[in-house]
Amino acid sequence: MLKRITTPGDEPVTVEDVKLSTRIDHDDLDATIIGLITTARETAEQITGKPYRSGVWAWTGSDWPCDTLPIVGVASAIVKRWNGSAMVTVPAEGFICVAAADRPGTDVVPALGAAWPDLPSIAAGARVQIDLQVDVAAGTVSESVKTYITAQVATWLKNPEATISSALVRNPLLDRLLDRELVIYA
Repeated sequence: MLKRITTPGDEPVTVEDVKLSTRIDHDDLDATIIGLITTARETAEQITGKPYRSGVWAWTGSDWPCDTLPIVGVASAIVKRWNGSAMVTVPAEGFICVAAADRPGTDVVPALGAAWPDLPSIAAGARVQIDLQVDVAAGTVSESVKTYITAQVATWLKNPEATISSALVRNPLLDRLLDRELVIYA
């Protein structure tokens, strides 16, 4: 299971950006706009598989080395494994973290010659946790992504009924703004 555990830094779009584009000149909706910006960014991340805000993701499972983790731009990783009584950190030389060759994402695999993890502990369902640190430098989020976030928030503000259901309704035409962000693998 992959879960974001921290989101340091700023959103790529500010409340002021949204208010300017939607011609809102009061502060009554600021809290709502903040939440919608976060939701729109997370939606863009889900569509493209790329992070647009720095953070740490944690993957936990018992099938390590697992399939490609759907996070790109990984700056560092910490791998922990269950040794039968506690979670222990695997030394950095015990694994490598590389961009996946066949799809967007990151492979975290045992280093050549590393004796970890052993097959009996994997077969016994031993847990592994991988924390992935992703750094998104300020100013590196493309204008098309910022436009997507701003336009999606504006759409939700104009049509509040689209935010009432359990899943926010996305405008499929706006999703086209993210096309150049998609990574296509043959």
